[in-house]
Amino acid sequence: MFCIEKLDKLLHDRDGFVSNNHLFDDYLKKFANQDIKRNKTRVYVAVQANDYVPKKIYGYFSILYE
Repeated sequence: MFCIEKLDKLLHDRDGFVSNNHLFDDYLKKFANQDIKRNKTRVYVAVQANDYVPKKIYGYFSILYE
């Protein structure tokens, strides 16, 4: 069963995420945490509810926060 969680670099395996679009991959791996720290966006990830840390990311979405 999947659940949605706020992205946390200590809990989620960003480096292991691979999609069909390298721009999406690069954003999650290189820029998402910077945008979160600057209060520009919120990023949420889909993970298995009972997964071990670091949790594999199956998908993500971001919401612009202003």
